[in-house]
Amino acid sequence: MSDQTRDCCASTFEQSETSETGGYWLGERPILNVRLPQELARALGDRFGTEPITTLGGFVSFTRRAVDHPLTATDLCHTTPDEPHYARLGGETHHFVCFFDAVMLAHIADEPVEFHTESPGGEEIEGRIAPTGALTTTPPDVVMSFGVAEANHAEEGADAATAVEAAICPYIEAFTSREAYQEWAERVAVPTVGMKLEVGLPLAVELTE
Repeated sequence: MSDQTRDCCASTFEQSETSETGGYWLGERPILNVRLPQELARALGDRFGTEPITTLGGFVSFTRRAVDHPLTATDLCHTTPDEPHYARLGGETHHFVCFFDAVMLAHIADEPVEFHTESPGGEEIEGRIAPTGALTTTPPDVVMSFGVAEANHAEEGADAATAVEAAICPYIEAFTSREAYQEWAERVAVPTVGMKLEVGLPLAVELTE
């Protein structure tokens, strides 16, 4: 989103699955229509000063209205090379605050992107994503999380893209497995949901088209 250094129809909603360890798992359903857990829906609404945002589709709709355009390469969370999240595109390396920006970059540029990231536990994850959404990762079956940070008054007055970035970047992470996500979800102080990365790709598509 800015450079840094450091609703769908109610009849289509499905309840999120709660894992035995306390994380929420969205499964392999139409991801934008799945009803988010109440805690996360309320947290999204509180962060952005709206009613609860009950689906990822609702989050996309809010973002598109707030930013007033599909996200572009300049909107992404560019940062310095000391971050572990980067993407290679056309011979250039782009460093990001959030690994998911590399996924969005593939759709923005309409070219294949190779990306590298690290899980919160320090495990390395690499992948390649085509504009069509074809995805390969090492290890396979990579998982992603989605959550929202509490409001920070220091961010007041920021442009809409920066505000969205500051809210979600800290809690969009990549994991080597569902179990790794669930262990992390138990430790963080905010509600999150987890899903396979391939299942979460429509979120990147809708934010950038």
